[in-house]
Amino acid sequence: MNGAPLPWVGVSRCLLGQRVRYDGRDKFAPRVAALAGHCLLVPFCPEVEAGMPVPREPAHVGGSPLEPRFIGNRSLENHTFRIMGRIMARLDELARTPLSGYVFKSGSPSCAAVEMVSVFDDLGRTRGRSQGLFVRAFRERFPWVPVADERVLADHSGWAAFLEAVRRCHRRRGGGV
Repeated sequence: MNGAPLPWVGVSRCLLGQRVRYDGRDKFAPRVAALAGHCLLVPFCPEVEAGMPVPREPAHVGGSPLEPRFIGNRSLENHTFRIMGRIMARLDELARTPLSGYVFKSGSPSCAAVEMVSVFDDLGRTRGRSQGLFVRAFRERFPWVPVADERVLADHSGWAAFLEAVRRCHRRRGGGV
């Protein structure tokens, strides 16, 4: 890369093989990890960094698509305030970095980006679809930063297109490459 600084790309920690998911497992994605040869990867897991244990109760997006909540599946405990507090702090941290892309975990109540997740009301009825809570806040704060999930990056053309979008964003930010 001719000595230019690498672009920074945020990534869901579970995709890098870290055991942070609700079931104590990871969701290692080789194509996501392969970005490390081209980018500086910045891992983050909203649930774990908000102090939730591993393993933990599975959760879903509740409320409505316009006002989503992070709800425990069995307990119906509302974790939204706890999760969003850490998410907002993380967004402030990211605003001080030269972030040029983000890879989120598909299907996650906090990180679903490309393929939205169902939103359920208190009676378990589907109310519509929404991005995960972290993605939603991230896109509002950084609408110019390219995002993808591991499903997009599993395909070579999707991986190449995302990497090129990251490089364009990095150049616009004055980072070279």
